[in-house]
Amino acid sequence: MSIIAKFLRIEALKVSSCVVFIADSDPEALTASSDSFKELTTLLEPKDTPIIIVFNMRDLPDVLPDVYLLRGMGLTNWEKYPLFRGVFGECLGATSVLTSSILWD
Repeated sequence: MSIIAKFLRIEALKVSSCVVFIADSDPEALTASSDSFKELTTLLEPKDTPIIIVFNMRDLPDVLPDVYLLRGMGLTNWEKYPLFRGVFGECLGATSVLTSSILWD
């Protein structure tokens, strides 16, 4: 990530009352999702800012089960994160995610 992109991400997170993290369900993207989530939790200030997790592309063949995604992202305390599943083209879960983020604020 460039210095400018990291600076912008840090500044955006400072004024966020809630973060929606979208993780790709493709097994080949697990490392990238894990790295992004770790970076997010490192940069997030304040540390207690709510995070909503969306497992995207759940309709694709060969997606990883939720538990593997959670473990692969290093989430041992995943119960504290609201979890949603996205399906391409149906906006499945989008309304629930938006509602959760608004209610959390």
